[in-house]
Amino acid sequence: MGSPNQIVKFLTVSYSQLLTQRTSSLKFLGSLGKYMILVILLLNSKSLPFLYHIRCYSVILKATRRRRREEKERRNLIGTVKKDLFRVLKQEHRLWPDDMDINFHMNNSSYLKNLDYARLEFIYTQFGDLLHSGKLFIPNAGVKAYFKKEISPLAKYNIETRILTWNNKWMFVVSRFAILKSKSPVIAAIVLTKMVFKEPNGKTIEPVVAFERAGFGYSALEEIVNREEIRKKGWEYVQGLFDADGLFDYNLDS
Repeated sequence: MGSPNQIVKFLTVSYSQLLTQRTSSLKFLGSLGKYMILVILLLNSKSLPFLYHIRCYSVILKATRRRRREEKERRNLIGTVKKDLFRVLKQEHRLWPDDMDINFHMNNSSYLKNLDYARLEFIYTQFGDLLHSGKLFIPNAGVKAYFKKEISPLAKYNIETRILTWNNKWMFVVSRFAILKSKSPVIAAIVLTKMVFKEPNGKTIEPVVAFERAGFGYSALEEIVNREEIRKKGWEYVQGLFDADGLFDYNLDS
């Protein structure tokens, strides 16, 4: 056994080495924790506070720029850009962790959240002039979703949106969630949105009147007939949906 001085010296050195190792470990864990937090934030970035609102405004800005560019091309007779009432607008997406449920595929509610972005871009592309002027707004009066295939983690998919049909009050917009496969897209879900055109005073405007105001006028009799045929074909898919409106007066306790 060594002298007391040697023992004290040994203990002092051992304690210093222990403190150094502990400090290094804490620094390592601290750095690792920072990276883990950063990774978690990146994977869930779509759910950060106010990001939904930022994305909505960025989508509106994107649609506004596209609409103005197309209008300029039409005025200058450049290209073949034409105002098409039945145009299909595609928006690209990828399934990130914050859109998944406990089964690790796309959450049902996430379909509707991401549809907000696609529908906003579509509405502001087709009717942006009326919306920006404050002469018209287009409330959402109901959504009906049909699911067929699951969307897997990190899968790429498109939301394809167009006008399906209308009557003297309602306009129905159909959106298709298409998983991007190597050969051909796979349809995962179909969502119908019932919308209505309103003036600032609350007066309802018929869709055909709103179409005219937005510049989707008829150029020939053939176009009138073709538009009506498309409308009637689409109406076959939605006419039964109005029966569900009676549920507003249905007593769940009876």
